[in-house]
Amino acid sequence: MRRVFVALVFCHYFLFAQTLSSAISPAFIQDKIEGKNKSGIIVGLGLGLPSFSTQYLSGHTFNYVTSYGYHLLVGYQDFTRLLSPFPPNIFGARISFEFDDTFHLGEKTINSSNLLINYDLLIDAFARKKNPIGFIIGVNLGLTQIKSYQSFSFSIGAKFGLSLAFTTDHRLDITYKIASSGPLQGDSLYFYSPYTIDLTYTYRFSIPFKKQETVKEKPFDNTKYLLKANPQ
Repeated sequence: MRRVFVALVFCHYFLFAQTLSSAISPAFIQDKIEGKNKSGIIVGLGLGLPSFSTQYLSGHTFNYVTSYGYHLLVGYQDFTRLLSPFPPNIFGARISFEFDDTFHLGEKTINSSNLLINYDLLIDAFARKKNPIGFIIGVNLGLTQIKSYQSFSFSIGAKFGLSLAFTTDHRLDITYKIASSGPLQGDSLYFYSPYTIDLTYTYRFSIPFKKQETVKEKPFDNTKYLLKANPQ
């Protein structure tokens, strides 16, 4: 009976170790290694392209508006479950600081600037098959300035789209901004929706870790334990 119990326990742990979500499975260990290779400091830049000709600002609808802009970001990207609770390598996340500047050209030119803190969930859905196609879902908080309408005020927004990981260092995001801000100025709610498609390129810098140096043990010297012979 004891042998049967031991055999069942052994089979249980063996099968558990083969599941992809298990921390002791070979697939999980491989994902952990590959996830670490995709983690590090990132810098990025991108362009904002127009998506819809109708945009909305504080109760005013602007038709036939062309929007363009640029943005810069710096942050940290992780695929080892440090920033998200999901399995490594396939799921990752990044926290970044972003500055973007947008121009809306129509009957009246509107310039807006944003200082944002972003949290993005990255999904490399086909990472094990070395397919670069993935997805991104993000939220942001920060400050938005709309010239001729308001100074810097609180803003909140969201985005979603595609994230293409060509290598562990190079990534291209194609995202759609649902909204840019909803700041308060006085008694009025200024809700600003640029509806902009962003193309963002990011480059990852791996964080160098100090190599562990092997400790060289000194050879044991037993001469001090030898009895000295008395001189004759």
